[in-house]
Amino acid sequence: MTATRDRGDGMLSLPALRDLRLTELTEAADGWRKVSGRAHAADQRVESEMLKPLKETQVGEAATAAYKRLGRVRQNFRYVYTECALIETALRGLALELEGPQRKLEHALEDARQIGFTVLDDGGVGYPAAGTPDAGGTLPQGGVVRGRPPSHGWFGRQGGFGKGDNPNEERARALADTIWSALDEAGEINSQYKGAIEKLKAEQGLTVDSGTWADVSGDMASVHKAADDAMKSQIPLDKPPADRLEWWNGLDEEAKTQLLAAYPDVIGNMDGIPTAVRDQANREYLPILIAKVEAKPSSDSKARDQLIALREIDRKLNSGDVPTMFLLGIGDQGNGRAVIAFGQDPDTAKNVSTTVLGMNTALDEDFAKKDLKGAFDIAAGARVLDPSSTAIVWMGYDAPQSLSEAMDTKYAQKGAPALNGFMDGLVTTHQNGDPHLTVIGHSYGSLLVGTASQQPGHIPGADDIVLVGSPGVGVDKAEEMGVPPRHVWVGAAANDIVTHAPSPSSLVDSVRSILTVDGPPADQLIHGRDPAAKDFGAIRFQSEAGPDEWKFTDPKLGINTEAHGSYFNPETNQVSVDSIAAIVANQPGKVAYEIPRGAHGVFVPGPRLQQ
Repeated sequence: MTATRDRGDGMLSLPALRDLRLTELTEAADGWRKVSGRAHAADQRVESEMLKPLKETQVGEAATAAYKRLGRVRQNFRYVYTECALIETALRGLALELEGPQRKLEHALEDARQIGFTVLDDGGVGYPAAGTPDAGGTLPQGGVVRGRPPSHGWFGRQGGFGKGDNPNEERARALADTIWSALDEAGEINSQYKGAIEKLKAEQGLTVDSGTWADVSGDMASVHKAADDAMKSQIPLDKPPADRLEWWNGLDEEAKTQLLAAYPDVIGNMDGIPTAVRDQANREYLPILIAKVEAKPSSDSKARDQLIALREIDRKLNSGDVPTMFLLGIGDQGNGRAVIAFGQDPDTAKNVSTTVLGMNTALDEDFAKKDLKGAFDIAAGARVLDPSSTAIVWMGYDAPQSLSEAMDTKYAQKGAPALNGFMDGLVTTHQNGDPHLTVIGHSYGSLLVGTASQQPGHIPGADDIVLVGSPGVGVDKAEEMGVPPRHVWVGAAANDIVTHAPSPSSLVDSVRSILTVDGPPADQLIHGRDPAAKDFGAIRFQSEAGPDEWKFTDPKLGINTEAHGSYFNPETNQVSVDSIAAIVANQPGKVAYEIPRGAHGVFVPGPRLQQ
């Protein structure tokens, strides 16, 4: 359906590229866009005017059966909406990318016409006799040359052509090479799109099920691969969140609908795009992603873990639980990606927290059932103090998956720019002025937060930083983290072994101090000074001690981690949850304070802690 012809060698023929009307491709794309838009409108009407009223007003077997049938109708419309948008994207991308080689060909043809050369339909360039006459007065004869591939060797461009005595020959060769290049480039583009478009077919009587969505995933991947250059020219992937928001707001509704259908995975994960849009895009992409992961081999353990998590996230999205859930990011790359909010829309909430988790975090059952519950509980607690609050879990990086990996700072260094990009997006899309933003780092996630705080400009918009179960954050003083004084908070359970694990150099210092009686060992953990220590300068809040360190063994690590994982759990550590919720809700007066490690006497916060 590419409306172009090649010569049998992969290159496009000169007449095909010369005579191609790109407007025909864009007009066809417009037609598919309209079909996609109508399907989307029908999908929305089925949801708002049929499914929702039916669910709210009717009960019984007949209502249940009707609900299922209408659900299938909606799935059909969503399938049409997505596939037609992919066709539109492919056709528009094809037209956009063929514009360059067609323009190159047109310029070469015009240059040839201006100097009186002839261009043949096979791309050859004919040139007239010219040069210095021989003894008999005959000019060096003219001829025809054809383009050569742009390979280079020791003696310049290769192609088996020698330089003749006719000066027109060199000019003709340059034109022929340009024409060859244009036809070859157009042929490559045509082949890319041809394969993608040929996949966009549906059998008559198709039933839309998980297998169908797996096919849609494949179709989407093919179109994205073919239209990658076109996409990058349309979607500001390399721009900051403010530029992305300006771009999005400048689109008409039809263009937005098309992008959401063809690139839900891209739009849904773009910092700077409004929350409601990201949530819609990711909800529409989720069944496609589930089908994609579901289609992977049963021997793929990571895929099995991700499938459990994705299905649980889908269940939570449709559960109707309060606080409300927003899906701000989802993907299967690396260890998996997920950005999920609970509470008020982050674009309108007064208080927004973002939690970065640490070692062993991945898109798996633990994340979907335990980690999300932690954010849910923090949101619930904060909303008791201020209903205009929301809590986000940000899994936008690959966390270390073992103790040896957790000793390495590279995961934090790679993840820090992504976290700052997300925080910049929260600031950019917020609708009600300056929100109160809290960044929470747990375990290795606290190192990532510390690393992000050292980037130029620190963490965008951050008002408070909370560090729990920290092995060190890569800085020695709270004041270095870029938030107002006394706005760095730390929770460190007495029996959290991670908050006591010394760095290798600290172990050496400890032995040396014992042998030389130089005093107590330094308060250095694996990744720097203990944030709970007095000299770090953070405000420590209370946490339940947790079970004795050696009475519980984590099956993955072989050491006690119960206290380490308790900071967000109201069942085992209510005092920690309440304090974190108070910080998130911007009510520090409700925080339960704890004496920092190494401090003596009674710790009284005093007036300097007031906001």
